[in-house]
Amino acid sequence: MERYILTTTIYHTEREIAFYGIALVKRDKDSYELIKAFNDLTQDKALAERLVDNCNRLGLEQIHLKDVVESLI
Repeated sequence: MERYILTTTIYHTEREIAFYGIALVKRDKDSYELIKAFNDLTQDKALAERLVDNCNRLGLEQIHLKDVVESLI
């Protein structure tokens, strides 16, 4: 089963800075296989969560993910 998940990258500088993105993963029993990821898209966690939720709800096909990400940024 494929699904989109939220990715988080934390950079440690003078203070911690978090960036969020989206990844498409495939679940096989007890493991996940990364298919495609776009990290560091935004610092707005709520925006990234809505993106992930919408992609899952709409059943976005992998071929369209790049277009959706480009529209976001």
